[in-house]
Amino acid sequence: GRVFSFELLAAVSQIEELALRRGLEDLLQAELIHRRGVASRVRYVFKHALIQDAAYLSLLSSQRQQIHERIARILEELISQGQEIEPEILAHHFEKAGLIPEALVHLQHAAQRATQRSAYSEALSHCRKGIELLADLPPSQQTLEQELALRSIMGVALIPTQGYASEEVEDNAVRSQHLCREL
Repeated sequence: GRVFSFELLAAVSQIEELALRRGLEDLLQAELIHRRGVASRVRYVFKHALIQDAAYLSLLSSQRQQIHERIARILEELISQGQEIEPEILAHHFEKAGLIPEALVHLQHAAQRATQRSAYSEALSHCRKGIELLADLPPSQQTLEQELALRSIMGVALIPTQGYASEEVEDNAVRSQHLCREL
């Protein structure tokens, strides 16, 4: 992302800590990134999204996938240590790592959390993304169950945002009934 911590960068990077700190200082001096916060709460921010994009695109696709997987695994470890990490962030990194089943678990969790907060548009976005990712997987009992779970959450979020009579509500209900019959 555009904002990152030294700790996460150090955990993902295979660069020695001193060299990493020097590199960050060089980027700060060149005004490519900014430092925000103090002490243990320091975060670095790319000065412009285009700089971030250029850095990201300079990596090979396979390198980007490996980095996304390392980030996702590190974030999972942080969660196991009690830190709160947004599930949609985990979903993003797992998706970019090509680990779609793991991404789906976190998208479903993100959709559930959004629904609990009455953030229905956000929940719909997560559900739609999950259903889109499921389309790329071979059909199985598990993918059908995941789609049904996502469509159930989606049904809860569609009614307050679009009303009972909307076409999407009906389409979602029909697909959910079809999935129930298949299971």
